[in-house]
Amino acid sequence: MEGTEVWEPRYSAQLLAAWKGDEDVAAKLIAATTADVEILELPELAQAATIVHQGDMADANRTSQTLARWIEDHGYRSQGYAREVTLQFDPENPANWVHELQILVTKPN
Repeated sequence: MEGTEVWEPRYSAQLLAAWKGDEDVAAKLIAATTADVEILELPELAQAATIVHQGDMADANRTSQTLARWIEDHGYRSQGYAREVTLQFDPENPANWVHELQILVTKPN
């Protein structure tokens, strides 16, 4: 897919370490190998509430709370954990990151 990048785990860990400045965490993450990566097919969500978050994921809590309020205000119930789909990733500037949060919802009768 055009514009999509696949990040080698070691490279991603080094970037994370640079952003966070935590050498202990970095050492553990850099030890990961491609053998640790698994490709899974996720089941389709029959009905989901979604929201797009732009910016550093350290600030995503506010976006998650907005989604949770919307779910409650519209009479839905969340089921399970949210999914995070990376739509845009900029290793140079987390302010440019774009993620979609998706959560399975049901509406009680």
